[in-house]
Amino acid sequence: MSAKEELKEVGAPPEDKSTLSKPPLEVNESDPEEELFRLKPSEEVQIHKAGEPGDWARSPLTVSCLCKKVQYASTGSPPVFSGYCHCRDCRSSCNVPLCAFVVFKPGALELKKGEGTVKTYKVRPTRSNVFCGECGQQMFTKDKEGFECIPLALCLDEAGNLPKRLKPQGHQFYPQRVIGTWLEDKLVKYVDLPQIFGGTGNFCYLDADDKSPSPCWDMI
Repeated sequence: MSAKEELKEVGAPPEDKSTLSKPPLEVNESDPEEELFRLKPSEEVQIHKAGEPGDWARSPLTVSCLCKKVQYASTGSPPVFSGYCHCRDCRSSCNVPLCAFVVFKPGALELKKGEGTVKTYKVRPTRSNVFCGECGQQMFTKDKEGFECIPLALCLDEAGNLPKRLKPQGHQFYPQRVIGTWLEDKLVKYVDLPQIFGGTGNFCYLDADDKSPSPCWDMI
């Protein structure tokens, strides 16, 4: 066994690493679950099926803080992304090794309860944290473009489960991750951001010939 083959067997990255952007692996068209998560870097990523915006109007997402004094609800618009972010800004502002969140377009969240209690802290010129002034619970973060990111931990149902419509789609800023060599969750790994957020939409790949978004090796 050559040295390169030995490294590959024990899990070390191959020498020829790449972050080339290619179409994601084809999905099973007959699987309704697959239809939810079909991703194309040239299109806006949506986590709902065609025609589902009405479901969000009838059943908006509502989140509350720990003390229940602050409550926000979506205004009927479906979110544009659900997943994980590994960027340094998210990790430092949320005090976690990676952030799990659902993203809504600017202005899609409405304060239902807690006027005078809700507070905003400007982490830096490009990012603000919105939280409860009583219990300190972070409600969402807002980026420089106004996109509102709610922690998925706030979106669990009464049984402690994440609703299927919020199932994570992918990872942002995957090269900045601090957990593990790679995560074999079969979710797309973005080098930076999806195009809808102003990113390149490029994916990380195992090597230059691999067309599967996951698992991947990338340049760190």
